[in-house]
Amino acid sequence: MQLLKFNRRTSSKTEHIKMILRVYCVLRGIKLSRSQEEVMSYLLVYKISKETKELIVNSGILKSVEAVANTLTELKKIGLLERDRENNSYVFVSDLNFKIDSKIGMLIKFDNT
Repeated sequence: MQLLKFNRRTSSKTEHIKMILRVYCVLRGIKLSRSQEEVMSYLLVYKISKETKELIVNSGILKSVEAVANTLTELKKIGLLERDRENNSYVFVSDLNFKIDSKIGMLIKFDNT
């Protein structure tokens, strides 16, 4: 197996997560709108909470908390979020449930056999 190494600097945690999210979505065949990508990056960095939803609105990504709720439903349909029946809330799919560090490596295996 051949190893390819790419280095990329990002200016913030949300930009850091967006890069990982873009690679993940390309590999999974998922297409996100700009606002869905922004919302998902905020959720991954700041966790899914009422405060994060308000931050998304205050940052101008979406216009209202209702729009955030609609986007969460869209992200669930796309397959990036799941419904936690116990707490009646959203959680990340297991692939996206990782700790955010200043450096993150990805191992991607392409197999054509």
